[in-house]
Amino acid sequence: MKRESDSTLLIESKIHVLAGQHPGLASDSIKNDLALECFERFRTQRANSANVEVHMKARIKITLKNGVLDPQGKAIQHALSALGIAGVEDVRQGKYIEVNLHETSPDKARETVERMCKDLLANTVIENYSYELLETP
Repeated sequence: MKRESDSTLLIESKIHVLAGQHPGLASDSIKNDLALECFERFRTQRANSANVEVHMKARIKITLKNGVLDPQGKAIQHALSALGIAGVEDVRQGKYIEVNLHETSPDKARETVERMCKDLLANTVIENYSYELLETP
């Protein structure tokens, strides 16, 4: 079993590998996402080894379907142009929602998230949704 410091070194080495192999992609956002993913895995492993009840977190992304006009995306695109940021061809905006679920079963959590998305969070006529489930202590 890995020590806590080993996990920290693993996170740092993954970030450095990403920065070294893909310097153009090594933005702070990508580094933060990678660090968060590694940290979530570490917390889940630690919680499981300590017999702590694990719950689920859903990360939900909602976007407009292709072909649906996106006036807010166009406004963002024009604002970026007005700021002198060139090369932006198209902007589509969406929603990002995190939901913590008091659920230990991934199947039941998936069922709950599907219902939330279909019944409330997304207008399925004009929007698509996707999500990922994470275990959290």
